[in-house]
Amino acid sequence: MSYPSMSEYREVLQNPRLAFKESELQNATVKQTPLGLPSLVSGGFALTACLTTQTGSRWAIRCFHKEVPDLQERYRYISNFLQNTNDIFFVKFKYEPEGIKVRGSWYPIVKMAWVDGQSLNGYIEDNLSQPSRLQGLADQIKQVSARLHALKMAHGDLQHGNILVRNNGSITLIDYDGMYVPQMPYKQSNEIGHVAFQHPERGQSFFNDKIDCFSSITIYLSLLCLATSSGKDIWNKYHTGENLIFSRKDYQDPANSTLFSELKKNSHVASLVSRFQEICLNRVEDVPSIEQFLNSNSKIILRKALPNRRLLPSISSPIAIQGQFNVFSASQIREIVQQDGNKITVCGKVSKVDYETFSEKIVFINFVSSQYKTDNYRPFTIVVFPNLLKNFYKVQNLQSPSDLKSFENKYFKVTGLLELYKKKNGDYTPQISLEDPYQLVEITKNEADRLLSGVDTPTTLNTVPTPVPPPPPPKKPASSS
Repeated sequence: MSYPSMSEYREVLQNPRLAFKESELQNATVKQTPLGLPSLVSGGFALTACLTTQTGSRWAIRCFHKEVPDLQERYRYISNFLQNTNDIFFVKFKYEPEGIKVRGSWYPIVKMAWVDGQSLNGYIEDNLSQPSRLQGLADQIKQVSARLHALKMAHGDLQHGNILVRNNGSITLIDYDGMYVPQMPYKQSNEIGHVAFQHPERGQSFFNDKIDCFSSITIYLSLLCLATSSGKDIWNKYHTGENLIFSRKDYQDPANSTLFSELKKNSHVASLVSRFQEICLNRVEDVPSIEQFLNSNSKIILRKALPNRRLLPSISSPIAIQGQFNVFSASQIREIVQQDGNKITVCGKVSKVDYETFSEKIVFINFVSSQYKTDNYRPFTIVVFPNLLKNFYKVQNLQSPSDLKSFENKYFKVTGLLELYKKKNGDYTPQISLEDPYQLVEITKNEADRLLSGVDTPTTLNTVPTPVPPPPPPKKPASSS
């Protein structure tokens, strides 16, 4: 089954009355970006839009752009199981096999109650000077993990984007695509989670109530470390926008990890860090629960991991730690536009920084000359919307908007959701809109070359896809008249 692209979903979402089967959603309003387009957030197999109904109810509508094995049946098991629990960290949801119409065909959606709150990494960023709050979050992670363990279930993809912190400080779990619940007949997972939070050996065949053990420990220990006096420095040095502080490289080669070495010097967390370092080298099936991890009297099985486990080569710069996404040069326009709706990493040299005013001032960080054009596709661009600008300036150490000009002729890498934006003249701009200021990182030309050559990315990823013809331009939005 071929699923719609991000551009196709964005097109039909401009007219909910024609897009949705459910009457409540037909009359709803779709949240928009400052550019006047439906706002979509990527996560796993789906793109999520926020809809507000006429009664004021808000829903997160997950639209799938990749095929998920046994999606409907898996959600039936998950729904039946969660109906018998009353835990406040779960969200009510409904799977609709024929929820949204695209290209004349119906596709599934998950309708999930909207949660007011911040992503885990956003909350941490705002509370680095409040260690008691970070300690409180760590305690909640421990409690939620223990509860999932008691229920003999697992979320499947515990990470910063799937843990929201409500206004009252309580946490909520979202995105249940990869969840494991008792009585499921499946022997394989349909996803392996975000690699910045997963054991290096986790694969699809490891699918049971223990798949959250490693990520729970990772998140808990990260919060403990950030709650120490050196927490802010650790965050600024190791957070990339796609992790908390640990990365795939740390898990694969903990003996040579600068982060592990630094954390082991902190007496408040040293013993737990050493324990976690051993777990990284252990087999995935032997990772303990968080309760066992924290119990010094609990003996942990430490059978070493398989000897042929591939390690990433060492590199002096802590920025070259991404391993989750395909890597492209900013000049690979034909390849980049094929990634519409996917999270990717793009690196290259900034040619120009521009400002444009729509409803508010928006920053555009352009790669390659603006005169360069491939077919009807403009050069790759990074967009910084007004709601992120203040924090963006702080993270990038900029005193004023004019300082952005210092980016020109320097190399950067960015990881985010690739989308195609249609300009008034009919051209399309492949762009990534920043959601976290740490997504954009300055690098050297040598580091860019290493990333593009695949030296600092997993061999399982296709870093330079075979060139293919560009996709046809998205159709004009459907009219309700």
